[in-house]
Amino acid sequence: MSTVKGTLPHGMRVGEEIHRHFEVREALVDDMVQAEKDVSPTELHAFNVQLLCRVTVKIGSFTGPFSPGMFMKLKRGDYNALVQAMLEADKLGESAPAAVENT
Repeated sequence: MSTVKGTLPHGMRVGEEIHRHFEVREALVDDMVQAEKDVSPTELHAFNVQLLCRVTVKIGSFTGPFSPGMFMKLKRGDYNALVQAMLEADKLGESAPAAVENT
């Protein structure tokens, strides 16, 4: 599974700490379906927030669970950095060989 690491310009506050380094993974169809259950995909930013809750591996030392409220408190530059990394992880995942199990 493809992941992308990056740095938030401003950071995410978790408790008393502000974390800046992050890692996101590529979104699976299941992630998208689960995000759609919570919000309409036509509400782009709300959908992206739901998707980020599912594909964010870690921000700083925090590994989750991530809630929509955590992402809603970010500055726009931090949100944009995460969304761009999520798109990059998806692109990397598309170029990687499939790992499909037959069940």
